[in-house]
Amino acid sequence: MVEAGDVLTFDWNFLTEDGNAQGFNDFAFVSLSQTVQELADTFSTVPVSFVSLTEFENQTGYKTFTYTFQTAGTYSLGIGVTDVTDGSADSALLVDNVSISRPGDSTTVPEPTSLLGILAVGALGFGSRFLRQN
Repeated sequence: MVEAGDVLTFDWNFLTEDGNAQGFNDFAFVSLSQTVQELADTFSTVPVSFVSLTEFENQTGYKTFTYTFQTAGTYSLGIGVTDVTDGSADSALLVDNVSISRPGDSTTVPEPTSLLGILAVGALGFGSRFLRQN
């Protein structure tokens, strides 16, 4: 649920094994309720210019998505990637720092699953420390 003027932001990086010359055009997207917007596709990536810890040869590099809600209400957020035509080369989307902020308010509201993830990691850390002490 958001108020008019709230701002959704997240960082993303589209990665793919499909090269531009292969003709397949995988893409990453964001959807808000009934609206879908492309973030990037195979043709907007560049070869990785550093030693990558992933199997992906091409990526966009991290970018920031920003959306300002014009109308208050409840919205469904979807973020995804689609592999078009071939099954031989994969694509992926890295997403980080999902938040909703209100202009003039210094606080941001993290996406709820991020909070659960932080709590889960904290619980695992506490549990492993507890087991080591016993």
